[in-house]
Amino acid sequence: LDALSFLPADTLLATYQDNDFAGNWRWITKLLLKSGIPEVEQSMLKFLSNANRNKINIDKILSSINNGAGFIVTMDKKKKITIPTGRRKFIKINEPRILLFFKVKDDALFNFIQSKLMIGKNPKRHLAKRIESDGKKTLKLKMGIPFIPGPAVIVQTQGYLMIASNQQIVDDVLAVKAGKQKGL
Repeated sequence: LDALSFLPADTLLATYQDNDFAGNWRWITKLLLKSGIPEVEQSMLKFLSNANRNKINIDKILSSINNGAGFIVTMDKKKKITIPTGRRKFIKINEPRILLFFKVKDDALFNFIQSKLMIGKNPKRHLAKRIESDGKKTLKLKMGIPFIPGPAVIVQTQGYLMIASNQQIVDDVLAVKAGKQKGL
């Protein structure tokens, strides 16, 4: 229930689930490879072969998740956004913020995501910029979620990897966890 300690006061929806991601992956893989359905078995073998050829260690990545994940949705009462509801029709709603988080043991998941967003040596072609400060690693994406002010960010700190619609929800969560801001 540690996740309860960082829910901002403006939390609209939150969930958390204990999950053995790596164990589930191994079980699903074994099940599909022994399904008795040739097409399923061949598809799984091809998927695993492609992952191996691309140097993607799925088991290592999923094993870095420390058996927990959840998400938080907040709504900022002070800020409004305009969203389309039809042809030339719009409504204003409180600004939503979304955060998906994973408990993590190490940097494997963060590093994998970074490797997919920052391919090649030319920073102009990267989809994110890496920033490190105060024990926090951040990937600031060059894009966001439609209609939600961004940019989206991926942050790893304090044993959590957070994928968020913007930096504000990450800052709010960390402030609540540190006792600097009122929580739910």
